[in-house]
Amino acid sequence: MNEYELEDAIKHDLRALPTLKLSRLSAKEFYEPIAALVFKLSMIFLGVNTFVRIILFFMGLYHPIPIAPSVLFINLIFSGFSGLFIGFNLARPMLFGKMLKGQLKTGLFIKQKYEQFGRMFFLVYSGVYLIMTVFLDSGIGLDEYDRAKMGMIFIVFTTIFAQVFSLLVAMAATYFTALIELDRIGLASLIHAIRDVVKEKQNQLKQLR
Repeated sequence: MNEYELEDAIKHDLRALPTLKLSRLSAKEFYEPIAALVFKLSMIFLGVNTFVRIILFFMGLYHPIPIAPSVLFINLIFSGFSGLFIGFNLARPMLFGKMLKGQLKTGLFIKQKYEQFGRMFFLVYSGVYLIMTVFLDSGIGLDEYDRAKMGMIFIVFTTIFAQVFSLLVAMAATYFTALIELDRIGLASLIHAIRDVVKEKQNQLKQLR
């Protein structure tokens, strides 16, 4: 979709907003995609965390064995919480897309944009996570004796801190990039308008019950 086609599609969708009809989703259609999204994101986080540490381990830049049960357990817990947090934040736009499927000319384009932002998020996360893992595993000024003395506490701290810091940086970078990009191409106003219309129609349906 070129610039002129996108502009026409946005104008069309803005005019069509008052006539939009929300499709009713069954319990399975509502919860299944959310669960699948959370699981998928959790597995991606787990894969990125484990892969980065394996690469650094074979490069001699990471000392704990990356597939040791303790390290895998920490990664698994964090990956689950991260997938749950990100998944629930993405659930609303995903469900909006299902309820409005086929009614918006910009629908496919908006979906592609969200997928691009998703790829950017994990690219930033992976880069920051790699840098933080190398930095923290260097011991932050601690010698081998101090690190050995701290043992599992050091591994848990460095693992969790690297993941949390990388998550926050990736979220901030993706959020601000998305704001700028959506404003640049004119989709921000349409997305806000869609949210308002969907919310209004949902309130109307609640009042009728």
